[in-house]
Amino acid sequence: MPGGGGWSAVGDVKPRCDHCAEVIGVYEPMIVVASGVTRETSRAAEPSAVSGPLERYHHACYFERLRSAAA
Repeated sequence: MPGGGGWSAVGDVKPRCDHCAEVIGVYEPMIVVASGVTRETSRAAEPSAVSGPLERYHHACYFERLRSAAA
């Protein structure tokens, strides 16, 4: 049912953080890692960052991941 919990329109891709698995909001800062290159963007600024073979992280999750890896 449209508007119901979990419903989304066809093509409405909701990318999930590769660290916490939560949906990354449209205007949230997002860290994208592609071919070893890291950049900061958002779904609003760069809609193409929601698909493809990329790693995607919430800003805070990316740095938490780095701290965990360094420990």
